[in-house]
Parts: sequence; structure tokens; C-alpha cells
Amino acid sequence: MNLIELPRNPDYTIISWDTACEIGEKNDYSACTIWLVSELKQRMRQYFLIEAFKERLLFPDLEKKVIATADRYRNLYPDTPQKTLIENASSGRQLIQSLDRSNGRWFEGVSINGQDKVARFLSACSIFEKGNVLLPTSAHWLDEYRNELLRFPNGKFDDYVDSTSQALLWRQNRLFLDSGRRPNPIRPKGSTYKRR
Repeated sequence: MNLIELPRNPDYTIISWDTACEIGEKNDYSACTIWLVSELKQRMRQYFLIEAFKERLLFPDLEKKVIATADRYRNLYPDTPQKTLIENASSGRQLIQSLDRSNGRWFEGVSINGQDKVARFLSACSIFEKGNVLLPTSAHWLDEYRNELLRFPNGKFDDYVDSTSQALLWRQNRLFLDSGRRPNPIRPKGSTYKRR
């Protein structure tokens, strides 16, 4: 993973949520990663991770946090298209239904189409391996984020992993759909995640 300055004029903002159902000490967190996307050339993109956080939240607090995060980044980047992604499973499904009633155009449910989290992350690894995932030079969450990705799938938590895979693969597949082409089925063979 490369460390670099953030772009001044991003082409897209992605807020990606991996939500959790329970708030017990042994349960997963609700994790959020926020990305700025710069389109450099046709089919060439850089993904800048600008914020990552995770918390254990009850549903009403989670819904408020999702809305507040989307509002904050719409204010920070008012001229940049934005989408908030929420995995369409478990607690995410209920959240999507609730948000659709009031703020539907900003939020999108993402289906995993039967893929497990390891397959999804391996698919996202090609974006890392090309050097197109860029991290800030410093952030209070950076060590925790990198450690979780580097320990996957053997780490205690994988919330940032799921949020990251969702963001990177959604934008990649969205570009294919916008161009009228179908994304290739994701079936990595022998892919590994390498520390950069």
C-alpha cells in the first residue's frame, strides 16, 4: 500500500459500511471506510482512503451515524458525486429499508451474490497490487486498518476488510456497467495479498 497526499479534486466519494447486528464485546463492529476516487485515464483509477472508523452501535445510533457521515462528506466535497454503500445482508438490509424512506438517492444496498469474504477480498487485492490504493501519510486509525487487512483471514476482526472490498469492487463494477460492458466473474487463482 502506498502512502500519498490526498487529491484536491476527486471525481467520486464512496462511503462504505459493513454493519453489525449486535453490540456485545465479542461481536463484530460496524465499520466504515471513506474513499475519494480519482479517474486518471480511461479505466485507470486511484482510490484514496481518507477515513476509517468502527464502533459497536445499536440500530438507531447506527442509522444516525450513517446519515451524519454522508452529510459531513457532502458538505466537505459538495461538487463531487457521492454514494454510501451498505451490504444488503443482516442489519444492513434493515438499515437500507429505513434510509430508503427518507434519503434513498444517497444510499445503495450492495449484494454479495453468494461470494464469501475471502473471495471478495482476493478480488479487491488486484487493485492494491497495481498500486491504486493510496493511504494518508498519517492517521490515528491507520495502523489498526493496515493490521486488520494484513492479518486477514486469520485476524480477530474483518470489518475493515469487508468495507474495503465492498468499496473497491463496487466502483470497479460500476465503471463496467456505466460503459455498457459486463464485469468479469471474479474467480482469482493463486492471488495473494502482499504488503507494499
